[in-house]
Amino acid sequence: CPPFLPQNNGDQSCPQSVPILTPEDLESQLTEASCIWMKRQLSVDSPKNTVTLPKVCEVYRNDFGQGDLTSCLMYCLKFLDAKKQKEIVDLINNEATVNVVMKYQPICDTFHSHLKLT
Repeated sequence: CPPFLPQNNGDQSCPQSVPILTPEDLESQLTEASCIWMKRQLSVDSPKNTVTLPKVCEVYRNDFGQGDLTSCLMYCLKFLDAKKQKEIVDLINNEATVNVVMKYQPICDTFHSHLKLT
């Protein structure tokens, strides 16, 4: 089961809609929600050699391999589409790249005015 559950605390880093999960499709629904969430939360800025990971990865970093940014990033790759996976792998493997900067998203302190069930 993916760790990025469709939990929603209402802040603007979360979607405005909250999925209703069903027992029959729980595994696929959690995987889909994790992929959608990761697409929104993980960003790559190739010109600046920077990868920004979701804040939850910092909070639970010891659950992702050895607790370092690289282990967490490698774990997150499986929740990204092929294009973003390739962009990250190319950035890390590029011999011309001296240092890849990896950091976490800041804490979000703005909230949606309402949420809707989907």
